Amino acid sequence: MKLRRRAFTLIEVIVVIALLAALAAMLFPVFARAKLPANGTVCATNLHSIGIAVDLYSSDADGHYPLALDPEDRFGRAPFPGRTGTLLSDAVPAYTKNREIWRCPLDSGVPDLPAADRLETVEMSLPGTTPSIFARYGMSYGYNAHLADWNLAQPVTLWDPDARVERGPSEIPISQDLYHVPHGSVERRRANVVYADGHLKTTPWPNTQWPGAWVPLDQRSNERETLPLSQG
Repeated sequence: MKLRRRAFTLIEVIVVIALLAALAAMLFPVFARAKLPANGTVCATNLHSIGIAVDLYSSDADGHYPLALDPEDRFGRAPFPGRTGTLLSDAVPAYTKNREIWRCPLDSGVPDLPAADRLETVEMSLPGTTPSIFARYGMSYGYNAHLADWNLAQPVTLWDPDARVERGPSEIPISQDLYHVPHGSVERRRANVVYADGHLKTTPWPNTQWPGAWVPLDQRSNERETLPLSQG
């Protein structure tokens, strides 16, 4: 006897589709949340590699840091307006494996819209960027250009008796995440920062603001941009 195959009814198909859609709606956010920490780990690993690259450059340059800028210094509302120069990503290519270390997977940029025409970052602002900071500027990270061509291992003459060295290598940032709402938590307000002694730390927003965290000297009297410094 020939068996007769039973087909699914339309209602059964619709029920199955609805169940799959409900299951997907529950699982996709879980997968997305799991992916964020992984991408954040990649960003931190890249930043640590950047710190190593800068340290290797400094070792080969008699202790001097790269004479370089970050995207904000060249294209944004910067501590160094109008200054031109090489981006850090182009200044240390011999010390990096590939350009991918300059791209953070969480770097999603921000639209060029009137309501969001500045990129909120750790210590700076940039014009709107799409599809990412890396795609537009070549690096997802910032650089402490106050250290450009400095040698922290050598003595510094303070011209004003009230001037003072504000912080040591463990407190002086070299590079950090650039971020905006999709590229960081607004609630937590934290960013990865790699410091001059090589350690990497997730730092709260208030502790990453320019100029306080970024200028090694008391800028009331020894700001690099306004007074000469002699080293040696």
